[in-house]
Amino acid sequence: MNTRIGQYLSHHPFIALTVLVFSTMAAFPVGLFLIFTLVTIIVAAVGFVCFEAIMLSVAGLTLLCVLPGLVLLSVLVSVIFNACYSATSSMYNCYTQRMVIISTLYYNVSVLQAYIYITITNFSVLLSYQERKA
Repeated sequence: MNTRIGQYLSHHPFIALTVLVFSTMAAFPVGLFLIFTLVTIIVAAVGFVCFEAIMLSVAGLTLLCVLPGLVLLSVLVSVIFNACYSATSSMYNCYTQRMVIISTLYYNVSVLQAYIYITITNFSVLLSYQERKA
């Protein structure tokens, strides 16, 4: 006890006993407080991990509910577009065939001659496409 406080406590034994009793009695509540803080930190960390796991599970289930809806929506849109395309192309084909019949009647050309003309025209378009492709 070479320090000033040690020398003071050596000369005043009642105060030294009071400090000793206080530090002994304060050790238990301080220890309890430290244990409480450690347990609180551990529980908070575990609780955070559990909370994160729950949130990820909820988000995953939500995603699994949304994705089939998107699949159904995309299939529905695809069916609608395909139906529109089929209807439009068949109406166009019907219109062009009618125009061929009307033009054959108007210009007094036989249906066979009109068919040959259409075939030659389509063949020449196909040849020009293949030439451009090559």
